[in-house]
Amino acid sequence: MKALYIVAAAAVISATVPAKGENFAEIAQFAQSICGDIPEGSLTKTEIKGKVEANAGLLAKILSGDANLSADRVSQIYKGIPLDKLPDKIPTVAMCKVELAKSILSRSNN
Repeated sequence: MKALYIVAAAAVISATVPAKGENFAEIAQFAQSICGDIPEGSLTKTEIKGKVEANAGLLAKILSGDANLSADRVSQIYKGIPLDKLPDKIPTVAMCKVELAKSILSRSNN
């Protein structure tokens, strides 16, 4: 069942947000690492933003392709992601992954 959600999320993302193809797998894995660690009843914008911020370095590496970024550059990349557009409450892990991936991809295309 989880595989079906991942395939559906990838289809939605690829259909709605243009991005570099090589980023899809990394972004999907990052979204899984964030959303999959949050208990099903606790999927809120605040919880997701906190987990993404805690992993800002990894996210910046995914978006920039550079593992050796300064703290200022990591902060710039993190602040450029429109996480405020996430819904306040997200009912499922699959929806969390889709919404998070859309936010990340919208930043990577700017």
